Amino acid sequence: MWPTMYWKKLSRAGKPNFGARNYTVWTGRRTLPPHRQSRNGASAQTCQNSRTPWAGVGRWWLALMLAATVVLGLGQGAIAAPPSPSLPTTAFDQGRIALERGDYGTAAAYLDQALDQGDHRATVYRYRCAVAVQLGDAAGAIAPCSAAIQADPQVPQPYLYRGLAHYRLGHQGAAHGDLTAYLKARPGDSIARYNRGLVAFAQGDYGAAIADYHTALAQPDQLDPTALAQVFNDLGLAHLAQAQPAVARAYLDQAIALDGDNLRAYFNRGCVCHHQRQYAAALADFEQVLARDPTHAETYLNRGKVRQQLGDTAGAIADWHQAADYFAAQGQTAGYHQAQQLLRQRSTPAMALG
Repeated sequence: MWPTMYWKKLSRAGKPNFGARNYTVWTGRRTLPPHRQSRNGASAQTCQNSRTPWAGVGRWWLALMLAATVVLGLGQGAIAAPPSPSLPTTAFDQGRIALERGDYGTAAAYLDQALDQGDHRATVYRYRCAVAVQLGDAAGAIAPCSAAIQADPQVPQPYLYRGLAHYRLGHQGAAHGDLTAYLKARPGDSIARYNRGLVAFAQGDYGAAIADYHTALAQPDQLDPTALAQVFNDLGLAHLAQAQPAVARAYLDQAIALDGDNLRAYFNRGCVCHHQRQYAAALADFEQVLARDPTHAETYLNRGKVRQQLGDTAGAIADWHQAADYFAAQGQTAGYHQAQQLLRQRSTPAMALG
């Protein structure tokens, strides 16, 4: 159910420009295990030709983790105790039981049946929008969430689900409004606060993103080490977007200290090292990524640029060939053309790195 990664350009007018250098940090949403297609058909990016932080799995993945948490609490104060699992009496009961056991496809079918049979209670719509979020069906979550809110605007969960769906669809203003409405009722929800920070980042409001991330970190008991690492990763990206690479690197160091297998943080820190011209450190970070994901095309492209800068032309060419092969296998034509361009330019002076 996990959505594919995407890239948000930071090279538009009004965004920070670090001199003449080009770099990209990884801001994709990844599936688990990762796959390589980017959102809306856009190419996967590298440290060349854009400035894009990777907020990583954190964005939609943590949003779904939050949704999963709240699904378990949907009944609090709003839904009667379920009937015995051995005696489901209605389509809604069947759908609720399927949702509780994680069978989201079956849950969706039963809840749709309940709605078709005229059961239009707010509870049914709330469960249906929760299922849509769990299935990664952002477009399909909007209508039942809106119906649930119209039927009972005092229950906060549908605002959360609709906010996550709007975020996935790129409706950042609507997403921010819904998550704010949810947080008015649940101000202590750290993961919801983190998700609103991600929305603010997508809107280019990096200061607001940083504020929400820090508020999320103020209640770390709600976050396991992997989730904490995601927040520190995104704090690093927000500071990088504010042209503060040293601060960004410090937060990325914390992300890696919390989760030594965090590919996003290694990749992003490698790109920060590019910018800081610390090529040996960048090389080490990119090698950490490839040790864990030996098919990651963007990292081969970036490691090749580091090797070129260090005078290892043969190594750079080998990496760019690898990048081209993996980009082609993953259907990322723009990335493939970037690798091919670097190969054509291999006899020219080394390009500046970021």
